[in-house]
Amino acid sequence: MQVAEQAQRRSHQSQMEAQAQFDRERGLAETLRRDLSSPTFWKSADSEEVAERMTYSRHS
Repeated sequence: MQVAEQAQRRSHQSQMEAQAQFDRERGLAETLRRDLSSPTFWKSADSEEVAERMTYSRHS
């Protein structure tokens, strides 16, 4: 019984961690989308900021 409960807890913890990672990635993707579609960003961003956003967008 305890083994089954421990396995269930581990499974639940893994699911929660996966959901948290998904939420972080979704938040990053939304930030990138907002930045890259903003005329203000393109008017004020230097080459390092653009390169940083592009690097992040390829890895997310």
